[in-house]
Amino acid sequence: MKLLSFKSLVFIFLLVLGRNTYACNVAPSLTSSTTHTCGLPYIVKALNTSTGSQKNTAKYWWKLNNVKVSDTIIGKDSIVLLLKKTGAHIVKLFVKDSSGCIDSSSSTSITVSSNAKTILDQNMNYSLSPSWMNCLQFVNDPDTFSINFKSADTLKNLKIFWGDGSMDTSSGNLVPNTFKSHLYN
Repeated sequence: MKLLSFKSLVFIFLLVLGRNTYACNVAPSLTSSTTHTCGLPYIVKALNTSTGSQKNTAKYWWKLNNVKVSDTIIGKDSIVLLLKKTGAHIVKLFVKDSSGCIDSSSSTSITVSSNAKTILDQNMNYSLSPSWMNCLQFVNDPDTFSINFKSADTLKNLKIFWGDGSMDTSSGNLVPNTFKSHLYN
């Protein structure tokens, strides 16, 4: 039978003694709610419902699918997220109390069943909020320009507010790959 050295016994003692003797001063928890309108991103509101003696002074941050989506916030707070892609998404709340203890809690997985509708912009990229610009290079360039766009999906009950005081509500539904255009002058 082999005897353990004094250093090994001290290490084992500290390992066993140290286990579960330190707890964070905040127990992280969250609730979430979702809203969704056909063709638009899912809106997720995650509310920090953490408890503990330091819940109002601890530092919090949020992650969506293991990617940090908020800066560190002191005190309890909530966050609103837009989920644009299909699949399961995990919202996680992290907390760090004044002693440096870090803990996390994850919400229920949120499943998105359809992609948000996008519009093809002037750079030939599909976007949820496309933008266009008209860059005048020469003094004689006309200060009018036209916007053309299309969607890969059907846009239902389409109402376009062009931003110059005019709007287009004539089409109702816009079938995929049909161009809409507007002339600004």
